[in-house]
Amino acid sequence: MSTLNVFTGKTVEEAIANGLDHLGLTKEEVNIEVLNEGRKGFLKIGSKEAEVRIERKAAPKPKDLPLQKGKVWVESGVIHCIDSTGNKEKLMVHVPPTILLYKNNELMKDKCTISESDQVKVNFKNEEIKTKWKIEMTKDRLTATLKVEPGTKTFYKLRDQKPAREIKLEAIKTVIPNLTLTAEEIHKRLMSLGITTGIQEEQIDAACKAETNGEFIIAKGESPVEGKNGWLEYLVDVKEGKSFKERKDGSIDFREGLDIPSIEASTTIAIIHDPIEGLAGKGVTGEVIVPKPVQPLVVKAGRGVKISDHQILATSMGRPSVQKRGNTAIITVLPKLEHRGDVGLESGNLRFNGDIVISGNVENHMEVVANGSVEIRGTASEAKIKAGQSITHYSNVIASEILVGNSEGIEISGQFEQQVETMNQLLEPSNFETEIGVFVQMPSAINSTIYSSGDVFINKQGCYNCTIFAKGLVEVKGFVRGGRLFAGLGTRLEEAGSKGGTPTLICVPHDQIITIKNVFSETTIQIGKRVYKFTKDMTNIVARIDEQGSISIR
Repeated sequence: MSTLNVFTGKTVEEAIANGLDHLGLTKEEVNIEVLNEGRKGFLKIGSKEAEVRIERKAAPKPKDLPLQKGKVWVESGVIHCIDSTGNKEKLMVHVPPTILLYKNNELMKDKCTISESDQVKVNFKNEEIKTKWKIEMTKDRLTATLKVEPGTKTFYKLRDQKPAREIKLEAIKTVIPNLTLTAEEIHKRLMSLGITTGIQEEQIDAACKAETNGEFIIAKGESPVEGKNGWLEYLVDVKEGKSFKERKDGSIDFREGLDIPSIEASTTIAIIHDPIEGLAGKGVTGEVIVPKPVQPLVVKAGRGVKISDHQILATSMGRPSVQKRGNTAIITVLPKLEHRGDVGLESGNLRFNGDIVISGNVENHMEVVANGSVEIRGTASEAKIKAGQSITHYSNVIASEILVGNSEGIEISGQFEQQVETMNQLLEPSNFETEIGVFVQMPSAINSTIYSSGDVFINKQGCYNCTIFAKGLVEVKGFVRGGRLFAGLGTRLEEAGSKGGTPTLICVPHDQIITIKNVFSETTIQIGKRVYKFTKDMTNIVARIDEQGSISIR
């Protein structure tokens, strides 16, 4: 009643292993007979595989045979039966589709009767899946990754059944890894891809032994070491973008971080460093990867500055100022004017070739003009503020005109149609260059006009019914309610429009992005020449021009 099978392999050991895998048994459970030890032959001519016969060991019959008479059972994966006295009662075996039961060399289906005289053989539909794998190389050719999905072998054996006149056969399923991937195959594929450099043998070995899905970096190139453009090493406090310091409760701390730095004459402001060339790398295919070229920093000495042997020296007292435009840095030392109190009829308008700090308010119809930066700690109401570098307000701006940076040829008052025409020209990227370190910053603005050749930051309540022109970024942490907003480098807005449908226009160039956390209906956005009007309230808006040239909203 035992199962007999013959198995082959290149060696006797391999033939035995193949048979045990197929039967799902161990050496202790079988008898092994070597039928042919095989031979290798010369150049595979005359070679012959080894053959073994593997027979499952018969389970010892129960000592109390009378109790088993007229019963059939499964023990240690083998079907046993003892006929009843006189062979009057037939023994029945039910066979599921997953099990192949042969009685006297005939395949039985569904069910059959058996007796001691029958020759019974059981086979299973075992499955074998080979390892799946592929090698991918990054675009920069610095890394080759091997993705592995290990194969499996699935085999079955009979579940033990207690003695009974009628039994239903059941199979126990066992799945083991089938690791068919070899290092030889991997190296062959690497050669076909031209990958010859930085081979990681340990990772290849780990991939061949992997029993779960995984990714292995099997080749690493040498990344180029990027060089460094020429740069300035500052020896004094130089701030290219002024920002105030807030307390935890949101109020402004005027005692810290607000003073504009100043230096004495003959002070060394900075040291000019030459560029540092990078080092070439090597890809996994052996090609040389050249680092990006480096450029020297072009430094121009402005007012109050001289350059001597890579050193930038101050020739007068004042505030060191650095303006970067591309690969050029302009260094100047600007004097500073501190005005205590309000700017009104008593003081007159303020015009100064440097920085201005105003401790009070700027009253109706007054003007403040500075070549450098302007700081106003009070409110600005119906005033005109103009600065060459930055304007920082620590209180509200009401019905005022604010201009910062290079505003030559810009007229932002007048009819809206004229403003749109002006900005349509500015919104072409080739027509302007954003000035680094130029910005306007304020907590809120009402009924005001703001122009900046850099950025605009409104970081508290927001703005109401304002016209804002910026060559750089516009960021509003509060609301933008009504008015028109133009941003050369895109927008980041907390809220746009209103529940009442206040008309609001937001405009950027064709290659920029509009980001709005909450937008109300009747708000209009324009990207380049494309226009889109929201017909319902929406959240987390990111708008840009897609590949078809239309506005994409997500």
